[in-house]
Amino acid sequence: MSRRLRAALVVAGLWSVGWTVYGFLYSVAYWFRGPAWVQQRNSFISWTLHSMLPFAIAGAVCGLAFALLLGRAERNRTVGDLPIARTALWGAVAAFTAAV
Repeated sequence: MSRRLRAALVVAGLWSVGWTVYGFLYSVAYWFRGPAWVQQRNSFISWTLHSMLPFAIAGAVCGLAFALLLGRAERNRTVGDLPIARTALWGAVAAFTAAV
């Protein structure tokens, strides 16, 4: 496996972990504050796991998009050479692109 592909998969995994944590917090909040049918038809564990999966997939897609965009646009630079603001901009573009 090439270094770039491995790096892109690591970035996608890291984004997936972050989005999964957000999905967990969202599902817990929705469980306690959502409509009554959520608690009547589902157990807490089942609801949480099924709610986190779409967030994990979306995080992996956004992370992969970020890695591809960053690798393509900043091809001749190392990670240490990139300004934080530019890296954050590419992250926002990747998240918006994957959301659309």
